[in-house]
Amino acid sequence: MVSVLTDVISTLLSKQISSGRQVGLIAAVFLLYLGAVTAFTFSLRLLPMGPAFAIWSGLTLTFIALLAVPIYGQAIDLAGGIGMGLIITGTVVLALFSRMQTH
Repeated sequence: MVSVLTDVISTLLSKQISSGRQVGLIAAVFLLYLGAVTAFTFSLRLLPMGPAFAIWSGLTLTFIALLAVPIYGQAIDLAGGIGMGLIITGTVVLALFSRMQTH
């Protein structure tokens, strides 16, 4: 979850960079992305790579899309809602029922 949260924060902050060059913000986004990847790497000590990456990317995508609504005024249409529902469903299935092994 540390990896997911730092990835979400860094992605949401990266939108602010597009409005101009802000060295401090660029450095913060870089460090947060570095932290996200580092935390994900440590999680691979305990989790199989396939399900871990699917869960990480699915949760990150969903959180970013949901938080972009109140933060940036973006809208989620029906197709977007269905797609995120499928991502969440897939994430739950992988987390609860997958028996994929690392070896």
